Amino acid sequence: MKRNKIISIFLISAFFGSIMFTACNNGNDKSKGKDTTAIDSSKLKPKFVLPKGDRQYDDLARLMAGLKAEEGSKFAALQETPKLKAHEHAFDTLWSKSEVIKYSDKMKDWRKAELGDDKNDTTTLFYPFSGPDFLNAFTFFPYAKKYVMLALEPAGTIPDFSKVPADTLSGYFNMLKNSLNSILNLSFFQTIAMSHDFKNQVINGTIPVLFTFIVRTGNKINDVKPVMIDSTGAIVPAEYVAVVKNISKNYGVQIDFKNPDNDYLQTVYYFSCDLSNDGFNKDKGLKTFLNSLGNVKAYLKAASCLMFHDFFSQIRDIMIAHTDLLLEDDSGIPYKYFDKKIWDIKLYGDYVRPIPLFADDYQKDLRQAYINDSASIKKLDFGIGYNYVKGKSNMMVARKKAAK
Repeated sequence: MKRNKIISIFLISAFFGSIMFTACNNGNDKSKGKDTTAIDSSKLKPKFVLPKGDRQYDDLARLMAGLKAEEGSKFAALQETPKLKAHEHAFDTLWSKSEVIKYSDKMKDWRKAELGDDKNDTTTLFYPFSGPDFLNAFTFFPYAKKYVMLALEPAGTIPDFSKVPADTLSGYFNMLKNSLNSILNLSFFQTIAMSHDFKNQVINGTIPVLFTFIVRTGNKINDVKPVMIDSTGAIVPAEYVAVVKNISKNYGVQIDFKNPDNDYLQTVYYFSCDLSNDGFNKDKGLKTFLNSLGNVKAYLKAASCLMFHDFFSQIRDIMIAHTDLLLEDDSGIPYKYFDKKIWDIKLYGDYVRPIPLFADDYQKDLRQAYINDSASIKKLDFGIGYNYVKGKSNMMVARKKAAK
């Protein structure tokens, strides 16, 4: 009965030089009044040049996210219409009133203090059971060179608004805003809702939300490609698939974007896949791909306590083997799986009990750790995860110790 209950929960809730100047004066009168500074070109730091992409993706993302059109956008005229102006206003209101956005500065301050703010650290960020939650991934890990995000929901297709009458777009945008309500106000996607929000004929996957979060966090989309993980574990080109009936095929999307705060291109990979043991057993390519990522940083939030159970042991083992730093809430990998000889653990906030849906997954040892270290545990000045109310949330940072 317990396995059936967990499977039910899974089906319901489981759905990244200095310039050296050498002054020289050759004594030639012709050089007087002229800048004769010599530049050692070998010491010049090359200026980042955005690779040639297709601006239509960034323009489209700004349209969907309710951001003003930039000069040259083919949507500029459309975005001056009353209905699109209303969409911009509605989206700005949704964004400004969001509980998550309200806490975003405090979350960034916490990240700088507890995780660091090294812009040269481009370690891959691995985020399983993510849904399209780029927002929190980017908040805590803004400099990852790659974001590898995995969940059940299909990536879907890129909407073609040229085939949609302008006066019907408001319905699409309303559905997009509705799909963002839980993540913006509760800090997580409600996965029952995701089954409806990302598997319909209007919004058939996660791409619109990924687009929205990427540009709303100040980034510029450079290129977008449909991709999949093949049987050898390699990322290869694919065709867009609206709804994936066989999720073991691992269809997804690659989104390259530029963060104005750094000088390199970053990439989000989102794949629709089954991370259960059954899923891995049916698809060796997925497991090969994950093992090929090398040492990563990882993030787990609102992960439905799936890795508490034996039928998600393989993804749990992969994460423990390949993660150097893990940020998670109490729904991720249980506390008991972290060998204190291998991991340094820091706890934050408070842990009393999980929400009622996961009452059977109460961690007595984690609660005892909070009691034992209560004097030294730092509080969280924001809400996040299933217990999203400020003062009731918790997070754990696990760092793998250096090998001796």
